[in-house]
Amino acid sequence: MKNKGQSSLETLLILMVGITLLIPITNYIRLYQISYRDTYKLSMAKDSTQDLAEAADSIFLQGHPAGITVTINIPEGVKEGIISERTIQFKVKTSSGINDVFSFTNEDIQGTLPISPGHHKILVKNEGDIVSINEV
Repeated sequence: MKNKGQSSLETLLILMVGITLLIPITNYIRLYQISYRDTYKLSMAKDSTQDLAEAADSIFLQGHPAGITVTINIPEGVKEGIISERTIQFKVKTSSGINDVFSFTNEDIQGTLPISPGHHKILVKNEGDIVSINEV
């Protein structure tokens, strides 16, 4: 009888130690996943703004009526896309709040940006003294 009680107690202690170790490991993995997802969102948004800015610079140098279609990937969490003067900007919601991601161009630009997640085709066109950026 004494052996059965001791073995049950030892089994219970092993389970308690296992659960005690499992909880911090699970929290660490969860925080790492959140951090990775936020980094991925911001990186994808930055790549999109840079692609558009590089296309705008290239099209401006080619002169009127040059144009190009650029495919960008909008991540989840984009709350607003802003094009103003010489700035292309996305406001991206992450676990730490709203982050601004932007790129600059060498010339004035105008247009609108989509905010729905996924692939979007964007027409970048030289309109003479300004470059327009709009979804196709």
